Amino acid sequence: MSSSKCNLRSIAKASGYSVATVSMALRGLGRVPPETRRKIEKVANELGYVRDLEMSRLMSRARRPTQATPRETLVFLSEMPLGVSPPPQSPWLHDMFAAAKKAAHLLGYELEPMTIRPDASAQQKLSRTLYTRGVRGLLAGPITKWSPAVLRLDWNHFACVELGSTISKPSLHRVERGYYDDLLELYARLHTAGYRRIGLAMPENRLEYMRHMPEATLLVFQKQHPEIHYITPLTASHEWSQAGFKHWLKEQKPDVILIYESQVLSWLRHPKIRVPQDLGVVFLDSLGQTQTGLVPDINLLAREAIHLLVRLVQSGEWGLPRRARSHRFRNIFNPGKTIRGTLIRHSLTR
Repeated sequence: MSSSKCNLRSIAKASGYSVATVSMALRGLGRVPPETRRKIEKVANELGYVRDLEMSRLMSRARRPTQATPRETLVFLSEMPLGVSPPPQSPWLHDMFAAAKKAAHLLGYELEPMTIRPDASAQQKLSRTLYTRGVRGLLAGPITKWSPAVLRLDWNHFACVELGSTISKPSLHRVERGYYDDLLELYARLHTAGYRRIGLAMPENRLEYMRHMPEATLLVFQKQHPEIHYITPLTASHEWSQAGFKHWLKEQKPDVILIYESQVLSWLRHPKIRVPQDLGVVFLDSLGQTQTGLVPDINLLAREAIHLLVRLVQSGEWGLPRRARSHRFRNIFNPGKTIRGTLIRHSLTR
């Protein structure tokens, strides 16, 4: 069906929801459950629906006379340039932008990538550029190349949402991965598979990004299962290096490790440790079908971040929030082949 023939009534009929529910879902209102919104968006995409921005503006003014006029262009702030092809060092960032751009287009907005640099003068210049162009909505992507990640934009002119949890200052509305329940379930699966010495092989800044959730949940799980031995995290006793990692393995003797950085795999090759025969490996940012671990639901995260940002823009909520919101979403579990056993090969509850 062409977009000219597709309207709210046709989407409502095809999806089985009321016209009111369809309208709220496509406008990103929080009263519609995420699962319902995803179903309606899927039907809308299949029918070729494109939101009429001018009609949306008129209806928004009718509903809220004092509401600020939404802008047509939103900007995705990236720590590296994003072009047509994915950056080789961070292909996931390209996927994240693509998912956000698709969600923005469905709501009647364009999403453009712009690179942000760590120095304050460059950020102030970027603020002026964005303001001059009339941009009001900013989606800040994850920043992992410079730490601490501090953004010094002129926030009074913008509504902003952070995608991830890597920005130390200021405190922004945030859509991010949730870890607590997923890690507890992960430890339970490792326990079922026979592992008793779970080690955390991650650098200190990674643990800080994750708010030390791997350590906290492991302590909770160990309290419930005394047979699980305490393993000192790598960076609590050794430097983050191949030599430090080698000494840590020899001293702590873990039978399975949780990692995030892929360089650990190269460190395992020199002692010639076989995975998973000698040591199980769980990836907290699993890439590829063979890596056992947690995979971020990039499409869901990006879509929810855009919906939140559009709500801020349409309601005229410029500047830093008094009380920042944090929306967390569960990960996808990838069974992989880097741990032993078969009982772990079940999906996490979504």
